Amino acid sequence: MKKCFIVLLAVIASLLGCDGPSGTEILGEIQLSSSSKDVIEIDSDGSTEFVRFSSALDWHVECAETWLTIDPMEGGPGPARISFSVDANETQEVRQTVVNICSGTVKFPITVTQEPFIPTFELLDTEKVVSALGGEIKVRVHA
Repeated sequence: MKKCFIVLLAVIASLLGCDGPSGTEILGEIQLSSSSKDVIEIDSDGSTEFVRFSSALDWHVECAETWLTIDPMEGGPGPARISFSVDANETQEVRQTVVNICSGTVKFPITVTQEPFIPTFELLDTEKVVSALGGEIKVRVHA
């Protein structure tokens, strides 16, 4: 009898362990497809990249950055594809954020990085002569 009570207690404890606070399910799974990466690098000109994954439960995306557009922001169980779109970075600062794909209580992080704008110049004058004593020259450039 004591053995049956212990087994019954273990079964009840394992059933209670499947729910988190307020009865929310804590199980969830996100699997990235083999063609997708968990790090997305975008050049300063901007582009759209895609991530394909499969989720065991309904999922949603957490991201507060305004320079990054994600579509869709939520979906149901099964295979999914979301796009990460970024316009040109006109600053000279690297943009970086971590986006979480959430399924149940599981969070799968995706790091998105965009390169900064690097100004370039074209020399319009190809040759200048300076005296051996030094001096000052003017060079024309095109930005």
